[in-house]
Amino acid sequence: MKLLLALALLAAAPAVAAPLAAGDAAPLASVPLKTPDGAAIDVASLKGKVVLLDIWATWCEPCRASLPIYQALQRELGPAGFTVVAVSVDEHHDELVSFVKKSGLTFPIAWDPEGKWPAAIGLEAMPTALLIDRAGHVKSVHPGFTDADGEAITAAARALVKAP
Repeated sequence: MKLLLALALLAAAPAVAAPLAAGDAAPLASVPLKTPDGAAIDVASLKGKVVLLDIWATWCEPCRASLPIYQALQRELGPAGFTVVAVSVDEHHDELVSFVKKSGLTFPIAWDPEGKWPAAIGLEAMPTALLIDRAGHVKSVHPGFTDADGEAITAAARALVKAP
């Protein structure tokens, strides 16, 4: 059932020419970021920060495995100008809100039940994380998630935060 929902989300999303790649401008201002409660996430507040933009869902096992890694990165690197923005494509609001409350995540959670973000980045796998530099350019794209991905994302995020 969850696989069918994921496929439906991907099929329903407008097509994009190609997935985002390193060097592309991040589309942070092109698709509104809203919390599960409908409040706008201030994209301007992300300017000048290193951003880990993650497209995920509560029903996705690799997605759930990535979130504690991202929470640890937020705690470690947040004071140095780093933030995680996790964009959920969950269809059911109550499931998302319940999951977020139980998980104790402290970084911004956006909700995209219509699948606009997967289309904006050319999503090919769930989850997909983009590391975005302080100038707003994609530095790396991480489709899927394994322990090795967690290590690579952590190392890349640390390096970006230290970069001038």
